[in-house]
Amino acid sequence: MKIVRIITLIASILLYCSCSSSTDDIIPEQPAEPEDVFYAHYEVICTSDNPNSIKKINVITESGNIIVKMPAGKESKWEATFGPFKKGQNTGFSCHSEDDNDGSVFKARIDIKKNDAPFVLKEYGDGKSIFILQHIVN
Repeated sequence: MKIVRIITLIASILLYCSCSSSTDDIIPEQPAEPEDVFYAHYEVICTSDNPNSIKKINVITESGNIIVKMPAGKESKWEATFGPFKKGQNTGFSCHSEDDNDGSVFKARIDIKKNDAPFVLKEYGDGKSIFILQHIVN
């Protein structure tokens, strides 16, 4: 009986010593910062001598490339907003007339906004044909 008490006492001491109390502060896991998203607003105005000529816009969107026809007329306007884009993606567009002799002149711009901030002009161009590419960074 004495041996059982000694073994129980030794076992109790060993169990008590093996339990450690940590004085380290537990740091709660911080939620991840949301990833920035960007939106691109395109605007194109075209004046032309031939209101029936076909004017096309090739657009780089967040999900790929699309081709858009501008409305017919001596002066026409097209605008659209695409996104969300992620940092490092490219956005942009090109515009041209299928009739090189129709006197078409384009004025185009691309505005970018980050998250909920307002749009900011990033690129502007004018001429017979325009190509604007914007690499999205801060």
